Amino acid sequence: MEINALNTFNQAAQNAGVLFYYTGGFSQSIVTAMSDMLKHKLQANGVTGSTARKIFSAFVEMAQNVVHYSEDRVTDADAVDREVRYGTMAVGVGQAGYFVLCGNSVARARVPVLRERLDPICQMTTQEIKEAYRQQLRGATDADSKGAGLGFLTVAREATSPIEYSFVDAGETAGDHVSFYLKANI
Repeated sequence: MEINALNTFNQAAQNAGVLFYYTGGFSQSIVTAMSDMLKHKLQANGVTGSTARKIFSAFVEMAQNVVHYSEDRVTDADAVDREVRYGTMAVGVGQAGYFVLCGNSVARARVPVLRERLDPICQMTTQEIKEAYRQQLRGATDADSKGAGLGFLTVAREATSPIEYSFVDAGETAGDHVSFYLKANI
């Protein structure tokens, strides 16, 4: 990387309204450290109350998504309790208010499964999201979920508009993986 490329990157992030950005290894301890930093950054920017809570909640859910589901592992797959996976997080402010974005690698074979889960959520009203959340709390956990299966619903519940997602083919070097991006406007 050329030295001026970092300046170009920083300028692009600033122009996009990015307040917080991280790309690299994700583990529980790294998520905790990022969460602390985000709290301070939000306070320093005067973001308080329900807006700060919603940003923080969406951020934590998205970071957990990277920790649990990113296919790009920094550590061996059998290092379950101390596993580190690779991903990206960004929080910023734009015309629609605040945004929280995450990105990570997923198996190409999981794309239809993720679309099947996300498409209905993207079409739900606020009330339908709340009801789906309550039903999920009472129901059984999905077999492929590493938590209560509430992550996408939690992000959608915090958002002020439908969540957005995309899958991007990362080229020949990605093999059977694609990049998955999720965005919530708060």
